[in-house]
Amino acid sequence: MVTAGIDYDTRAVHVVLLDVGPRYYRYDLCATGDAFDRTRVVRDAMPARTSVFWDHVLAIGIEEPRGKGNGALLRVQGAVLTCLPALRLVAPLLPSQWRVGAGLSGRASKEDVRAWSLENGGLEAWPQDAHDAHAIAYTVRFEARAE
Repeated sequence: MVTAGIDYDTRAVHVVLLDVGPRYYRYDLCATGDAFDRTRVVRDAMPARTSVFWDHVLAIGIEEPRGKGNGALLRVQGAVLTCLPALRLVAPLLPSQWRVGAGLSGRASKEDVRAWSLENGGLEAWPQDAHDAHAIAYTVRFEARAE
């Protein structure tokens, strides 16, 4: 079973596919303009909902942003959601949920998440968002099995 974890900011979307081992994909948004302008290019940057990229993906976990000033992140999330196939399970996960789902404390630090990812096949060269996406993919994999 292939699951995907998605973490994002206003500059890039980070996707980790989890099957035999984790595979990381980074989709950069345009380097110019403000967060609003960058959000407008998400659909151009990511694989379309009809792309073969999603063919074997059963379930997708996407971070549900929390915190002060998350309006720009919610716009990015909305744009990312338009790229996902409609017939896939898509689960929004709060940061504390995916941390606990990966066997960490709900308040685990970025360093703890990175260490967990490295122990589970993540690569040293990955940015923190990829390690987060890896934990999200892991969490959604076990939630999909439970259903």
